Amino acid sequence: VKKNRSSNEVKSKTDANGVIMLPSKKHTAYIFGYPDSTFRPNGNMTRAEASAIFARLISEEKGEKIIGTSTDFKDVSKSDWCFSYISYLEKYDIIKGYSDKTFRPDDYVSRAEFVAMTVRYYDLFNDVSFTATTVKYTDVPSSYWAVKEIAYAKNIGWLNGYADGTFRGDNNITRAEVVAVVN
Repeated sequence: VKKNRSSNEVKSKTDANGVIMLPSKKHTAYIFGYPDSTFRPNGNMTRAEASAIFARLISEEKGEKIIGTSTDFKDVSKSDWCFSYISYLEKYDIIKGYSDKTFRPDDYVSRAEFVAMTVRYYDLFNDVSFTATTVKYTDVPSSYWAVKEIAYAKNIGWLNGYADGTFRGDNNITRAEVVAVVN
């Protein structure tokens, strides 16, 4: 199989089992394990860890270094491991804090918060149009704060809810779920 994209030719390969493998863009790691050599796929992800992921993805795509200069969040200081990531994402409006001017970096990120961050990230590089503002998840009413982001992600095929028809947006997102969405 051969496809011409501009002046670059892209060819697929077939592996030893006859499976066609399409070429993919090489990228650097966006998520890491822990110092004890575990990944903890069923563990919850913090807001700081999610910020690090999006900062790494944006910096790679834009060819920029992750540099944090300041933050408006009163609970994030320059000595925090996540300071540069959070500061970097603030300039792109990927992350939102709370009305008390905190970010709560050590709190777990919810499924809805992660989807909202993902849609904002995607909007940096693509044209995001919120054509649908409702979803068929029984627990996401039209008044839910992230309904348009959830609807967008569902409509372009990023998300599946649970078998019982719910999305569970206020539940913490696991590291495995994050990898599935980002990939």
